[in-house]
Amino acid sequence: MDWADYLRDEAAKYRQLAKAAEDLSIKHFHKRYALDITLNLRGATKSQIERAMRGHVLANAELIGTYQKGDR
Repeated sequence: MDWADYLRDEAAKYRQLAKAAEDLSIKHFHKRYALDITLNLRGATKSQIERAMRGHVLANAELIGTYQKGDR
């Protein structure tokens, strides 16, 4: 296989991926918590934050937004 063939194959793969991406829907998850303490965890991981929140959650809410390209 020469470079021209390789580049044609890669371009075909890219076109297939781009076409598939047009049909995807994307979900965004947003979580909010009301706590009875203030956390000072700058640079903490998600698991460290969740561990520090245990026993301090007064209320919580979750919003799931969906984006889909096109007329659907």
